[in-house]
Amino acid sequence: MYIEKVLNNNAFISLDENGEEIIVMGKGIAFGKKGQQEVNLTNKNYKVFSCKDKSINHKLIKLYSIFNFSNILISLLEQVNIITCLLL
Repeated sequence: MYIEKVLNNNAFISLDENGEEIIVMGKGIAFGKKGQQEVNLTNKNYKVFSCKDKSINHKLIKLYSIFNFSNILISLLEQVNIITCLLL
């Protein structure tokens, strides 16, 4: 198995046999590793997470395109700033 991206010492992103992204997690499994490096998972305890429902990805992309989250975040921060000024 090859590492696509190291997330931290205990997790990395790889591709399964269908070319779909998976997350592999295990204690120290990615320690000292880099992208495109092969990992031998024999004799290691690990868990593999994948998205079985591919429609979730499409729903999230659609949701993101409907809402402009950066504008929502800016608006929320402005409201917090106004409340903070009122409290002072």
